[in-house]
Amino acid sequence: MIRTLILCSAAVFIFMNGCDTRSSVASMPLPSHGVYILNEGTYQSRNAEISFYDPTSGTVYGNLYAAANADQALGDIANDIQVADGKLFIVVNYSRKVEVIAVGTNRKIASIPMIGEPRYIRIVSPTKAYVTNMDSTVSVLDLGTWTEVRRIRVGDYPEGILMAGNKLFVLNGGFGSGGTISVISVDADSVIATVATPDGPSYGVAGNDGRLYISCTGYSEYGHPENDTPGGVIVIDPVSLTVVDSLAIQGHPGKLAIDSLNTLYVLALSSTGSSSVWKIVTGPHVSVLNHALVSGSFYGIGIHATRGELYLADAGDYVTPGRVAIHTLNGTFVRGLRSGIGVAPNGFAFVP
Repeated sequence: MIRTLILCSAAVFIFMNGCDTRSSVASMPLPSHGVYILNEGTYQSRNAEISFYDPTSGTVYGNLYAAANADQALGDIANDIQVADGKLFIVVNYSRKVEVIAVGTNRKIASIPMIGEPRYIRIVSPTKAYVTNMDSTVSVLDLGTWTEVRRIRVGDYPEGILMAGNKLFVLNGGFGSGGTISVISVDADSVIATVATPDGPSYGVAGNDGRLYISCTGYSEYGHPENDTPGGVIVIDPVSLTVVDSLAIQGHPGKLAIDSLNTLYVLALSSTGSSSVWKIVTGPHVSVLNHALVSGSFYGIGIHATRGELYLADAGDYVTPGRVAIHTLNGTFVRGLRSGIGVAPNGFAFVP
């Protein structure tokens, strides 16, 4: 049974679905292992939040940021979440900040103001991180002083950001625009190369074979399907900085995840607005195992490596709380999470 732990009075804890969880969720250390769920919230409503799912007990803890931080709002449109060194880094797009909180207690450690509208973050060391911005820049963050110390000009609409060796790979393809990857030297904080790609390189993962797997959404123009360009997955060799393999995908591929066997799981959006999960073998050449492993309407994807489970976020109408579905890596449904999930869930951070 999936339960939401809610504090409905000062002294009584009960499990139910009907309480207003905005300010009533118990503030306490969470279990040491589990899954943080990032709830994007509704545009201009400042209702972004985080939830936590404990797979062992089946409990979902909701509205954790407000409960742990004197009922403060996390902000407007939480876009990315990463865990590193016992901290959660949350990129809050329209609030123009990166929020840093402690894993377990969810209490705020720092709030880093951003000049641009930040999108995705990559932590490269305990003292340094990089954030992509919608104004075609990448910000360098000093995690010792919690400040933005430098900005690097890259291509148009940078989205995802990957690391291989001492190089960062910035995917310049947000909203289907652009078709390049900017390669940044972590040592010099400067662009050292640009790699041409198909339209819309936006999301990527690093494989355990040393290669980078990147989804290119293709270009889509509302009302003019004749101008659409196809999407697909490309493979980058981070040493030679070349595209070494590619695979066309019907529709517009988006977020993706990779398991311990180097198998890819890619969300692909159809022309009707529905989506499906493509399961793709990566080596020696990328090829499709299943083009409809799971079908539905998905906004986020993640893999619990320890449990071997696929997590899929359904944003619903982006106004009321969404839900999360958990499947095996073969597509078999395990369970659904609804109570305790916030508005527009879009991503996961796994605490193994």
